[in-house]
Amino acid sequence: MRLLLKIHQRYERKSIGTRSRFFELLSRACRRKFKKRAEKLMPSRATFYRLLDCLGIACGRETARSRRDDGNRPEPPFTLPMATAPGEQVQIDTTSLDLKGIDEAGRVVSLELTAAIDVVSRSVLAAVIRPKSTGGKAGSSSRRHGGRATKAVDALLLLAEMCTRSRCARTGRSRPRQRGRICRTRSWSRLTSAWPVRRRVR
Repeated sequence: MRLLLKIHQRYERKSIGTRSRFFELLSRACRRKFKKRAEKLMPSRATFYRLLDCLGIACGRETARSRRDDGNRPEPPFTLPMATAPGEQVQIDTTSLDLKGIDEAGRVVSLELTAAIDVVSRSVLAAVIRPKSTGGKAGSSSRRHGGRATKAVDALLLLAEMCTRSRCARTGRSRPRQRGRICRTRSWSRLTSAWPVRRRVR
């Protein structure tokens, strides 16, 4: 262990290469220092790789400059933001639904839900459902699939829904029961703009 750390400190300011090269350097140093006992003291290659992971020693693709910067970087003084009041922190997330819907062309497509959720109250502030479009990746080097449904304009729609008053508050009806029923009906119809297909069970 001491010999391993000594070799790592020696090559800390320059590239040590891959893990395989690090293993060869340790093997040579062990043979020079311990000679006949080197074979017994040297760990296997798999054990050596696991030891590097436990010690947090980076090799290979990470350059010497990035390792040096990470080693000299101070501890972050900041903490994760904690929301204490409703509306202080809102998270927007997108997930696929296990439902099928019909798009404008009459084709059966998968659905995707994008919702804005308040962190403190855990309430859904706005939500939108969009049908997925068929297709693969947008390009050979693209990480985002072309079949994703939610676009930037949908995120803007969520912000507009959160910043405006609810439709239920603008109905102006005097009966609370009737107003609540209309609220639920309109909210559900707005949420399910792409209605799922009902299949008959035989």
